[in-house]
This record gives sequence, structure tokens and C-alpha cells, in this order.
Amino acid sequence: MPDLMKLFFTDEVMRRLRNAPQTMSLQWRRLVLTASGPAPPDPFEADLILRARAQRAAWEVYIDSAHAVGLLDAPHDRDLVQRLTSVDDDQFRSAIAECLAAWYFRGKLGLPTSARPTGARNRPLELLVKLPEGDMHVEVKSPLVEPICDGVARSFDDSGLLEERLAKAASQFGQDTMNLLFLTGRLTLPIMDHRRFLSKAFYADQRMVIPISKRTGEPTEPMRVEYTADGRFLKHWGDEGPRHTRVSGVMFVEEHIRDIPTIGRESRRMAFHDALVMHNPNATYPLPEDVWGDCPQFVRRGDELLWTDGHQV
Repeated sequence: MPDLMKLFFTDEVMRRLRNAPQTMSLQWRRLVLTASGPAPPDPFEADLILRARAQRAAWEVYIDSAHAVGLLDAPHDRDLVQRLTSVDDDQFRSAIAECLAAWYFRGKLGLPTSARPTGARNRPLELLVKLPEGDMHVEVKSPLVEPICDGVARSFDDSGLLEERLAKAASQFGQDTMNLLFLTGRLTLPIMDHRRFLSKAFYADQRMVIPISKRTGEPTEPMRVEYTADGRFLKHWGDEGPRHTRVSGVMFVEEHIRDIPTIGRESRRMAFHDALVMHNPNATYPLPEDVWGDCPQFVRRGDELLWTDGHQV
């Protein structure tokens, strides 16, 4: 296999990236693409270089996987390469997200994966994954919440952003297959420990209810938690029933560069991936549960929805 990083990120591309307005994301991208040689003596700079090397190694694997599944085959290869080498942060992020998805299904889960199935209105989606239950079409989105660095107070509720991505994907999927929305990026809080807004976007919101006496203004009962089923997978529109039935589920994969314990040599870094799968209980074509490895899943068990790893709902 050719060295795709050298093939795509040529001297001309690097010159274009260097001369573009330097956002934080673009500065990091340039560091990742150029990080080489021994680590500097300064501990902070050394850590930054080690993280950049780990990120580059991950990108190499993602892009090689994209090539292996056919994302870089004609006629769609030019669009993906243009986005990978674009100075625009959003364009690059969407492109590397598609490559990451190719690696996740083919490399990590070991599932037969190919590129560019046809969705609604004969428009191409990203990936087709062969499962025993049938073909699964995959559309990739890359939501990103920028870190808070200006001291301005902001909401920690990312459910609206997630709903927007689901609504967009729903309009792109066809109606006769399993359809998975694959999300990868970063929200305000890490997804493994903070799942409430995933649940709010796709299932139900929780509210604290305290019954109050109209006469005395005092509580009449202890506070309780109630759930309002107005997330995209559960909400009903009048007598029509649930509307988002063509989306079989959502997978969110969050990448982290973490330390690897070593003995007798310099510290190492590697990309790790936290992942969650959320099944749509009203899907026309439900997702299977046995193909996701050790990934926690939000599933229906009788009349109850729960996380398979026991995480509190």
C-alpha cells in the first residue's frame, strides 16, 4: 500500500496550510503532520510532540482503512482528498471522521465494510457494513463543541446539536435497510461518564418534580424524577406515531490520546476510542446487539430502556 500521508500531504499542501489563517485546530493539524525526530528536553514540549505523533499514527491507520474499504476509489475519491487537505477545519474534520469510521468497522470490529451505498434520492452515503441480519448503511457526522477558553459561561446541554445531526441523517437514509448514524467528535463533556444529553436527544428528558400545595406553598410530597419521552426515537407526532423509524440507531465514538504504561523508557501515547451505541426501539429495521464488541449499548428490555454496562439512566 502506498504511503498515503506523503501522497496527500505534499509540500504544496503543507505550504497552503502554513499560509492560511491559523486557528487552533489548524495549528494542531500542522504539528501532527510534521512531528518527527527526538522529543525535546522541555517536558511540556515533549508531551505535546508525543501526543502529536500518536495522533499522526492514528490518522495514518484511519486513512489506510478508508483506502482499504474503497472510500478513496473513483468517483468520490477527489472530494474526500480535497477535504482531507483543505485549510478549512470543518472540511478536514468531516473527512477524517469518515476515515475513522472505516477503521472502526473494518479494523476494530472486523466487519465486512465497503464504500458509498446509495441513500435517499440516489445520493451516496459513507459506508455499507455487511451483517448477518442484512446490509447496514452508515452516514458519518462529526459534531464538535469548541473548548471553553474565553471565560464565557455556556450551556452544557449538547442535545440540540445531536438532534440536528440525527434529523439531517434521517433525510439522507433510504427506507429499506438498517441505517446507522455514526458520530465522532467531541461534546462539552466526555460521553462515557456524561450520557444524559445523549439520552435527552434520542429518548427522554428527566425533570425534577416537587408537588406544591396551592394553599400553603409547601411541598406535599417528596421530590421525584419524571421522564418526558420527547427525544427523537420516542417522540410521537399526533396519531402518526414515532417519526424517526428509518434510523436504526446511533453510534458515538470519541477519540482520546492517552498514556501507555512503559518500563525503562520514555512515556508513550496512543489513540484510544470510547464508544456508545444507542438503539432505536421504534426502528423499522432494528440493529443487532452482538456485533459491537464491548461497547456499551442503550437497549430495550421489555418495557425498560437501559445501558448494558449498568450505567445509571
